[in-house]
Amino acid sequence: KGNIYLAPPDYHLLLDKGYMIIGKGAPENRWRPSINNLFRSAAASYNSRVIGIILTGLLDDGTAGMSTINRSGGITIVQNPNEADYPDMPLSVLENMDVDYVESLSRMGELLSEIIATTDPKPFEVPTDIILEVRMDKKVSATLDDLMQLEKSEFNCPDCGGGLWITQKDHPTHFRCHVGHSFTEKELMLRQAEVMENTFWAALRLMEERRTLLLRLARRDEQRGYSSTAHLHSEKAKDIEQHIENLKKILFSASTSD
Repeated sequence: KGNIYLAPPDYHLLLDKGYMIIGKGAPENRWRPSINNLFRSAAASYNSRVIGIILTGLLDDGTAGMSTINRSGGITIVQNPNEADYPDMPLSVLENMDVDYVESLSRMGELLSEIIATTDPKPFEVPTDIILEVRMDKKVSATLDDLMQLEKSEFNCPDCGGGLWITQKDHPTHFRCHVGHSFTEKELMLRQAEVMENTFWAALRLMEERRTLLLRLARRDEQRGYSSTAHLHSEKAKDIEQHIENLKKILFSASTSD
């Protein structure tokens, strides 16, 4: 009898030849565990013997990982998006690459049996960039020597502020920072929007507090007979009030455009 090992929640699961690796690296595409690095590790270890399947799900999670299976000689299957409860993930794969099969969920088991019975996988040379990124995944974070082998992008990581390197140029483009945060273009845009909104709310809080403090100082100086400084504090508070109103408009506009 073999043993079944379940990864703890919030841990990544990677495959290597003959064993599994469980670790708590940085989130990928804002998720941990991540289907992308699981697929990527399988492709690097087993190349043409891998069968990748994408079923119903939101956004483009799994597309980057499925691309590595495709580029490593594996077989790619997606659920027919017309029958998926959430067709985003199957559609994202179909929009970014040619897959081997688009199949109904009810026939997926039969298809897998046919593939296994009729396919004789041949060794396939895995692209260097896939091997390099899987090596980084296993180490949790990357050294600068690792990253210098990749092309640096013009973007910074929205989670830690570090630079982002391009680990995969093929669609979907994939980015990774020094400590392991990684994103597709779509997920990077979503995370940037989240961080930007949080930054605006923090700025709004600070401005509200500064206005309150200036008004307090104005009242105190007025009571003590320092009318000139009281007026100065009041004018500064009015200026900040205008900035607060402008920032509220920006926040409202950003939230309604999502």
